[in-house]
Amino acid sequence: MLALIGGEKTKAAFARKVGTEPAYISQILSTKTKADIGDVVARAIEKAYGLDYGWMDHEHHTAAEKADQSIFADFEWTYQTASPAGKKFLLGAIEAAKLAFIEDQKDGRKKA
Repeated sequence: MLALIGGEKTKAAFARKVGTEPAYISQILSTKTKADIGDVVARAIEKAYGLDYGWMDHEHHTAAEKADQSIFADFEWTYQTASPAGKKFLLGAIEAAKLAFIEDQKDGRKKA
């Protein structure tokens, strides 16, 4: 649903296209409420976007998320097959990267 909303200018535009209230979409996306999409809205989303019946019942990943998963799998394999010294080196590199990220955040920069 987030990917579909991202294609619209606002959550309200998404809600109008689907035929529901913007407040309901906000409740679904909120971490403070327990609103679920539900079958009726899921089917309305599928119809509004020309998606196959049941499309909303499955998780879909963006290309970037798939790339991240691939990188993680490669790293995990590298770590699992590394020597003890190699594992120590990799853990040190991760720690250095985390510290650099934290420092960038303190400085107001958004680098990784």
